[in-house]
Amino acid sequence: MRLRGAQRRVVVWGCAAGMWLGAVFASGWAAEVANPTAVTGGQRVAMAWFNAAGFHQRLLAGLRALETPEGASARAELEKLVGVAMANFAQARTQAEQATCAAQRRLLQGAIEMYHLDNEEALPATGPIDLAKLRAGPYLKGEGSCPRGGTYSLTGPLNKNGEVTCSVHGSAIAPLSPQATATPPMDLGTLIRGILDFEGKNLLRPRGGFWFAVDPQNGFGAFLEADCQPLPLLEFLGAVAPTPLPKPDEQTPGKVSFRLPSPGQGLPAPALTLTGTGIFLDAFRDPGITSPTGPWAELVALAREGTTDFLFEMDGSLLTRELKRKDPPPADPVQKALQSLTRLRVVLGRGPCRAVGAFADPQAIATLKTALEQQLGIIKPLVDKGLYDQLQAMPPEAKAGLEPIRKFLNSLEVVTDGPWLGIGAPGLPENSALIVPAVTRVLAAIAIPNFAKAREKARANHCQANMRMIMGALEMDAMDTGKFPTSLNFDDLLAKKLLREIPVCQEGGTYSAVREPDGEYRITCTVHGPLRR
Repeated sequence: MRLRGAQRRVVVWGCAAGMWLGAVFASGWAAEVANPTAVTGGQRVAMAWFNAAGFHQRLLAGLRALETPEGASARAELEKLVGVAMANFAQARTQAEQATCAAQRRLLQGAIEMYHLDNEEALPATGPIDLAKLRAGPYLKGEGSCPRGGTYSLTGPLNKNGEVTCSVHGSAIAPLSPQATATPPMDLGTLIRGILDFEGKNLLRPRGGFWFAVDPQNGFGAFLEADCQPLPLLEFLGAVAPTPLPKPDEQTPGKVSFRLPSPGQGLPAPALTLTGTGIFLDAFRDPGITSPTGPWAELVALAREGTTDFLFEMDGSLLTRELKRKDPPPADPVQKALQSLTRLRVVLGRGPCRAVGAFADPQAIATLKTALEQQLGIIKPLVDKGLYDQLQAMPPEAKAGLEPIRKFLNSLEVVTDGPWLGIGAPGLPENSALIVPAVTRVLAAIAIPNFAKAREKARANHCQANMRMIMGALEMDAMDTGKFPTSLNFDDLLAKKLLREIPVCQEGGTYSAVREPDGEYRITCTVHGPLRR
């Protein structure tokens, strides 16, 4: 499904709210009410529920286990895994900043060219760019700023190979590669003790679930059922927050509320409210003033059963809209069957687990059941073998701890119930929350070496692409001039516009080119070796 811009922002803010309140759970914050109709009532197109109280208790048990001598090795592996994840995140953020800066430079170049078309007085051909003049035009919308705080300037007239350059990221012809922001080492022991200390303050403690819902107008909201002390919690956050908290719109012993900035154009500004019964993030356009009805009432009833840990339901039209718009209609029987999807539901917990869809056309169920059984028959053995191979290098206690998870995966089967079709299993293992150290070992064993290999392979492939680009530029130069270059001169290739930018090896290697007796060039990187033919 392709989401529109506003829908993507709703999803992003929903995930952000979930992660923020997830941090709340990890810290011991929480609460409960009988029925949070502000989220579950009214018109909704998607809704999710998470057993915050149960997760809170299991998380505390897992953290206390990591603090014991027996949990020392698992804690060390977890610290290593988190360190790799943080380094990966820092690198991804640096790459995203480079891409954002490149987009800003292109926007600035377009704005300058439009300014010159409309005005006889040209902007200075070199030096800093007058952003204020471009905004006043208006030729430039927004700040036009580099995410790393770099300043933009011109290297020369744009009609004479000049370009917009950034003091941090450089330009298309002469790029700079700023290093990723250094991430401090992860002190998991200090973090665990801080979480357990916060738990002892009883400022916020989960006593129910975390609800999240989206309305048909792309409004959204979330509610964490919790026992909360708003004012003491606000004082605590003000003392530990790295930056000052915003001033509350309302502040009483039983209620603290804030108005947050809008997450994007066309989306409402959320209100965050802390009360004695929980935390409410309200950015709905359709207020929840009625009790839940239809499938949403079923979802609330499932949440109150006490055997579920996670629930999710979505209006099927959000997934089938694009399929139904295809012209001509899809000929593939599976895609045709998917068009009759009306609901999507996921249930996880100690009771029956399932990921199912409801279909309006009975024939669609027969078509999709066959395809689903075939795919499940292929995937289950592969996943089981991969998990089994990883377990062979682990101590017996780790293998024993993960055996219930293997049994759960092997119990997956195709299920049907009236209009519902999907995959189900008896239920998650009762002790699934007590095998955190074992799961951590599996994650570390899989993620760390695989990430390193994937990064090494990606950088090698990138280098090979660079060398092929160099080879092509040299061959085009020979065709244009009638003679073969005797050396690799990037400045010459850039001037002739045979290269848009200087190729850079991500491992710091340098490139060279030597013409062989047979007339072919041998392109070599000092790190990754020669170009593969």
